[in-house]
Amino acid sequence: MKKFLVPGKWLIGLFAGMLACGMNSQLQAQDYSDLIISEYVEGSGNNKAIEIYNGTGESVSLDDYVIRIAQNGNDFNLSDNNQGLYSKLSGSLANGETYVIVSNAGGSAAPNQELTDLAQLKSAAVAAMNGDDAIGLFKGETLVDVVGISEKNNKILEDVTLRRLPGFGPNTTFTMEEWEKAEKDDFSDLGSFEATPSTDPSLSLQPSSLSLKAEVDATDEGTMVVSGRNLTEDVKVALSGDDAAMFSLSAATLSAAELMADGIELTITYAPTAEGDHTATLTFSNEEVNKTATIKGSTESQQEEGSYPTLASLYDLYDTEIPTEAITIAGDVVVTHKDDYNTRIYVQDADMTNGASMLLFRAEDYGYAELQVGDVIKNLTGTMEVFNGLLEFKPTETLTASAHDHEIHITDATVAEINADPVAYQSALLRVKNVRFEESGEFALTENGRGVNYSLLQGEDILVFRTEFADADYIGTTIPEGALDITGIMTQYNEDAQLSARSLADIVPADTTGSECEAPSNLQVECTTRLTDPYFDTYAYNAHFTWEGSASAYLFMVIQSSDTVQMDTVTDTFADITIAEVKWVITRGEWAVASICEDGSLAWSETLPFEITENKTMDAMDVRLYPNPTSGRFYLETDRDARVEVFSANGSLIESFDLNVGLNEMNLRQKGVYFVRVSNGKASTVKRVVVR
Repeated sequence: MKKFLVPGKWLIGLFAGMLACGMNSQLQAQDYSDLIISEYVEGSGNNKAIEIYNGTGESVSLDDYVIRIAQNGNDFNLSDNNQGLYSKLSGSLANGETYVIVSNAGGSAAPNQELTDLAQLKSAAVAAMNGDDAIGLFKGETLVDVVGISEKNNKILEDVTLRRLPGFGPNTTFTMEEWEKAEKDDFSDLGSFEATPSTDPSLSLQPSSLSLKAEVDATDEGTMVVSGRNLTEDVKVALSGDDAAMFSLSAATLSAAELMADGIELTITYAPTAEGDHTATLTFSNEEVNKTATIKGSTESQQEEGSYPTLASLYDLYDTEIPTEAITIAGDVVVTHKDDYNTRIYVQDADMTNGASMLLFRAEDYGYAELQVGDVIKNLTGTMEVFNGLLEFKPTETLTASAHDHEIHITDATVAEINADPVAYQSALLRVKNVRFEESGEFALTENGRGVNYSLLQGEDILVFRTEFADADYIGTTIPEGALDITGIMTQYNEDAQLSARSLADIVPADTTGSECEAPSNLQVECTTRLTDPYFDTYAYNAHFTWEGSASAYLFMVIQSSDTVQMDTVTDTFADITIAEVKWVITRGEWAVASICEDGSLAWSETLPFEITENKTMDAMDVRLYPNPTSGRFYLETDRDARVEVFSANGSLIESFDLNVGLNEMNLRQKGVYFVRVSNGKASTVKRVVVR
């Protein structure tokens, strides 16, 4: 039999409680007035994270703090507690420690494992960060600290890691001078914050690279703010590379005093003499520092004014300048849905090889009544605008069908993929497989006829299902139970993904046929023991499972109210599960297990009620650890055979091995703070050791 631990829930068993508040011992240079955002990560995929640091001089309860997202140029909405824009913190954070929040995306869209291992909280709000949103740390309704500027598109926050410079913050006004920029997907420093300012000479470039665009014999300019610390010499600036002649600089030498005071804004001019892409290397150097940056320039043929080949090409304008004049789509588009209640039309490119979808609004005066699903529209002409993060198209000329019954493309996507990049699925006709509704009852509308939100669960991922189309035939019908395949239009709100089925025919039982997709049967659970650790306010649950099935892998779940906690993935059909819960204690709920199918979908078993059959208290072990602090070598003396696990300060398991009763020698070569857990399944203790 195997033991399985809870992924993304803070390490293992009873040691989990220690990590809930972070274990990053830091030398503190000063007392901060409140918690600060000490690091921001917006990398590839769902490599997204926020780090909170406590330098106040005392432990701080996190129960009153929340992270909020101000999306797409909007201000923070204190009344919107949608999990995609709002994430509540809990527990406490000791002085000098950090609290790491990462994206909650799962499956193939999950963040890098290095990020997941550091997480004290997985958040849908952090998953929603797209690099153009302001992120605020609030205490109640009071803004404490912020990254980015609300009511402004913050492209400076895209594809970058920002680290707070020591001594700055909290600040309700974002200034880049307080931050040091690192490259995309560089989260090597996440989980720790050095509050003591470094004495080493350094340069910071904002941005760290620059892209310019100009036609031949024209120019384009960009600026780079250069700031320095601990410099004693001026810094020379030079361009190199085969295309260096196409670029010029506003200064060749930068004053050390000015770099350390307010920074210097360096202007780079691109003046291409030929078409194509051009690259140069920008070097900053003196006897103390040497730093390089890449400058890219490009010249492209101009798109015929007012004409675009496909709907997909319009999304290239999403983060730039939306044309105010009418434009025309040269390629064919196809109607995928008509919302008669709101006279809206959803369309997609006829060729969806590299196509996209879009919402047409206010179409009632432009041939709306004559159009049907499957109709082809040629030369779609109108204006564009962005509303609540959604790119919309308003026709200005009559929509006429040039063909009928065209094939409609349905995009298959997982919930994690949709939540990771809602913009990529705007207004698309999507199908999600093997999902189930969290709610029961009937599909409904509000009293004023607006849509109601429900939760679709796929593994540990959650997608909003909304009754957006008021005239849909499933309104008032019973919400189906069990695994479902659901097709619908992605009707996002403020870049929060929402799926709306067009009709009852879009909601069908999941296809779980085939040997690899048979749901487990005869699920049984026994011997559910709650084990209390005398050292920490944590509990562990041991439950013995058996079931029948033919899949190669299975997924355990326990469901409590609105919380769905993933247990683990296993490959056998007879297992023990160890469940570590820190934030709340499971007192009710249901067990379930799913076959993991070849296509990644899940085939769920029936559920069983969660019941505690036995309560136990873990005994304390008699363990001596000395000397402490140590230069690396130390001794552990125990009163019985045990298992030893050594963890770094950020909670990563370094090594584990069996320990014999009596005196045992250990050696840690790297300097730092470590935690040594000694246990034998019935008794446990944790020791802190400092290696100097």
